Amino acid sequence: MGRLVLAAAAVLLLAAGCGAVQQTTAEAAPPHHPAPDGFRRHTVREAGISVALPIGFQVLAQRDAAFPGVYLNLVKLDQSFRGPISALASPESPLKLFAFDRVFWHKRSTTAMLVQATYGRPGLPSRWMERMRRSLAGVAGRVGPLRTAVLGFAVGPALRAEYRTSLGDTQVVYIVAARTGLWALMFRTPTPTAGTRLGQFDAAARTLETSSPVGGLQRRDPAAPGA
Repeated sequence: MGRLVLAAAAVLLLAAGCGAVQQTTAEAAPPHHPAPDGFRRHTVREAGISVALPIGFQVLAQRDAAFPGVYLNLVKLDQSFRGPISALASPESPLKLFAFDRVFWHKRSTTAMLVQATYGRPGLPSRWMERMRRSLAGVAGRVGPLRTAVLGFAVGPALRAEYRTSLGDTQVVYIVAARTGLWALMFRTPTPTAGTRLGQFDAAARTLETSSPVGGLQRRDPAAPGA
């Protein structure tokens, strides 16, 4: 399962190509809107991204994944955590947050990943949404139709995509634009639980907020804006 989740993230990244690394300057982060009842906000200040996730989710940031004990203990819970936790441990990884619901369904997990899908100015929404649709249509392990919709979030227009995987999971992806690139909030859940989860996923996605990165290294996409 972890391989298919990371494959979806990798496909989104390939839509933008490689980027250079630049050092951002520190500036005050703006205040965030309060999280809805039953949710807790998690902010990655060095990346300029914030999201509120259900309080029942265990959330790992890059600094958490760097500890070997974290990896060893969590992969005992679910072997599919190997890929995301390994990716999260890299300082330059586009994966900024990994989370999972502490309540498993028949030993199968529900997870969330916050990924910087592209670097650089994203261009017009119609253009980057079409690029992301094409990328997700070719993701490994997808079975059945790819359902997409355009939603209006406080952060701006968002592309929502939903599909099933060959391993019996449902993947829901929300993509929004920021000045530094496109961000993808990716949920995976066993398909039998999807009916009770989709509203929760939508509520979390609506809390996405972006701001200027505060310190740290950020990659820059050399491609022309809107390409």
